Amino acid sequence: MKFLILSSLFIPLALLPKNNNPSFARIISTERSQIVDRKWEMQEIRFLYDNVPYYYNRDDYSVSNMNFDNDNIIFYSDGSGIYHQSDNLEFQLKWHFIKCKNNAVSFTISKFRNNSDLIVNWENIELSTNSIKYTEYYTHENGLHTLGYGIRISKDTSCTEINL
Repeated sequence: MKFLILSSLFIPLALLPKNNNPSFARIISTERSQIVDRKWEMQEIRFLYDNVPYYYNRDDYSVSNMNFDNDNIIFYSDGSGIYHQSDNLEFQLKWHFIKCKNNAVSFTISKFRNNSDLIVNWENIELSTNSIKYTEYYTHENGLHTLGYGIRISKDTSCTEINL
């Protein structure tokens, strides 16, 4: 009887779809060390702001209509962090994993635009050795919504390949 109960619990796990890209792994909320204490620089982002499309690619300025060359974010293990904008302004932030989701982070950038806090959500996070992919969404104080997809890179080579 115990065997049947245990089998019924593990069989659905075996049927879960596998990640098609072996170099990326979905983030697990307990794997905090894989995203913290690393400078995540913008590699590519595409987003809509007020229904206007924007695009940036560090390696292809001919198609970029924004510049995020100096943009980076650092998450510290104590739940704090820094968001560094391309114009060299820095903002403190607080972050945490979103409960009930294994691959989502929420962070609040303190006193962002017009001295107002901005809550940003990253979901569908995937990590590789030195890259993070995510979808993001937030609403500015003026009520305008932003939805985007980003890829950030870290040149920190002290981290090893992620095996989740």
